[in-house]
Amino acid sequence: MFSYTANVYASHQVSVNPGLVYAIIYTVAITLAVVWFLTAVLVRSPRPWTSVLIGFALAVTGVLGDLLLTSAEYGERVFSPAWGVLALLPAVFGAIALVVHLRRLRSPKKSR
Repeated sequence: MFSYTANVYASHQVSVNPGLVYAIIYTVAITLAVVWFLTAVLVRSPRPWTSVLIGFALAVTGVLGDLLLTSAEYGERVFSPAWGVLALLPAVFGAIALVVHLRRLRSPKKSR
């Protein structure tokens, strides 16, 4: 992980602090974990506002993944594209969860 970023900066004779690189990656990972955990807990109640919550989680995931994919300095990507793709991966499952949730809201209630 760090070697990719170090090589990008080394070609410009700039040293990079590995702690900073890891702090950014871990901050993104922890943020996504917290957002999706809260979403998973709160979505269990079939309320219309939970769709908004899933949409918010998808937006946060998209923004953070996009930042990892497009962050550039000296005309080169700072992070490996794999990290951006990995950050966007929860959005795939989140989109599936949103579709399932919307179907559940629209389906008629079964009486017992």
